[in-house]
Amino acid sequence: MKGLGLCLTFVFALIACESSAPNTTPQPPVADILIASDMPITDFDGSAVPWQHAIQLALDQHHGKIGRFKLAYWSLDDTVAGAALQEKGIQNLERLQDDHRVLGVIGSGPSYVAAAEIPIANANPVPLVILSPSNTRACLTRSQPACYAAADELRPSGRNNFFRIAPPEPLQGAAMARYLVQHLNLRRAAAINEMGDDGMAYIDSFSDQLAQLGGELVLTKALDSGTMDFSEFMANARAKGAQAIYALGSPDDKVCVAASQMSPGMLFLGTDNFTLAPLCVKQAGDAANNMFGTLADVDATQLPDAKKVVDEYRTKYPATDPGSIYTFAAYDCANILIDAIEYAINANNGEIPKRIDVLNAVARANARYRGVTGTYTFDANGDAKDPLMSVYQVKGGQWTFVQRIDLV
Repeated sequence: MKGLGLCLTFVFALIACESSAPNTTPQPPVADILIASDMPITDFDGSAVPWQHAIQLALDQHHGKIGRFKLAYWSLDDTVAGAALQEKGIQNLERLQDDHRVLGVIGSGPSYVAAAEIPIANANPVPLVILSPSNTRACLTRSQPACYAAADELRPSGRNNFFRIAPPEPLQGAAMARYLVQHLNLRRAAAINEMGDDGMAYIDSFSDQLAQLGGELVLTKALDSGTMDFSEFMANARAKGAQAIYALGSPDDKVCVAASQMSPGMLFLGTDNFTLAPLCVKQAGDAANNMFGTLADVDATQLPDAKKVVDEYRTKYPATDPGSIYTFAAYDCANILIDAIEYAINANNGEIPKRIDVLNAVARANARYRGVTGTYTFDANGDAKDPLMSVYQVKGGQWTFVQRIDLV
C-alpha cells in the first residue's frame, strides 16, 4: 500500500507541476468547427497514436471542411507518467467544454477515464457529444450490481451524450454463441468461469443467445483462477454432450491450460481476455488450433471493402501500423461526427449548429452510419445496435482474423 501511495503522490505532483509550468498543451487550431479527441497519446505503448492519425485522415478526406465552414481536429492527451489518468481527462474535457467551436469529442481510451469524463461533458446546459471507439465497460451505459456508478449518475443533465461503437463487454458472449451455431454448426456447450460476477455476465449473454438459436449451455462451473486440473469438469462436460467449452479467464491465470485437457474434437472458445494472446496458444499445446475467440474490434486491413481507406492511411502514415486495435474504429467515429454535424448544419438552415443539435443528430433513430468497420445505429443508451465485433481462430499456432460477426 505504501508503494501505491507513493505512486499516486508522484502522479498528482506531476499534475500540480504541469499546472504551474508554462502551458505546453496544444492550442486549438484555427477553424469554425472543431472535432476534438482526448486519448492517451503518450502512454507507454503508444497505442492511441494510430487512432489520432485515423481521425486526421477522416478530416483530410473531407478537405478540412463541412459545407462552407472550416473544420479542424484538436487532439488532447490524457496521459500522465505514461498512463491515462482520470484527472487529466477531466482537465481536458473542461477545456473542450469552454470552446464553443468543439461540437464533438472522440475518446477516451480506457473506460475508467470515460467514467470521469462523461459527467463533465454531460453537464447542463449544453451536453457535449462523446463518441468512443474503445470503451467496453458495460457500466458506462447499463447499470449493473457491480458498477462503480449507475449509468444515470454519469448523466447529470438527465439525457445521454455518450455513444460507442465498441460493445459492452458481455455482448462478446452473444457473438460467440451466434458464431458457434451459425458458422460452426454446433449447439451444445459448457462454460468455465474464473472471473466471478463479471464472467457470469458474459456467460448469461452466451447462454441466452445460444438458447435463442436452438442450442443449450449444458454445464457451468465456477473455478478458482490459477486452476490447472480441469479433468473432472471435462468429464462432466463430455457426459452432458458438450461440443465446445466457453472459458472466462486469463492466460495469466492459466485458463487456456483447459484447452489441452479437452476431449478430441471439442472446441475452446473465449473472449478478448485471451484472444490474440500468444501465451494462450502455448498453454493449449496441441489443442491450440481448436481455439476461437472474440475481439471487440474489427481489423479493417483484413476487409476487402476497406482497402482504399487502408491504403490511404498507409501512404499518409507509413510509420504506424494501420492494423493496431481500434485504429479504424476511431476513423469511423470521426466520420460519424462529421456526418452528424453536416446533418445538423442542414437542419439549421446552413448555419453552425449548437451542441444539442449535434447530439440529436448522432442519436437520431433513422441514422445508419456506414463505416469501414461496420454500419452503426445507436440505441437509447448510446450503444451501437450492431457493435464492433470480430472472431479469431488459431491457425498454424497463430491467432488469425476470421470475420466480423454481426449481432443484428
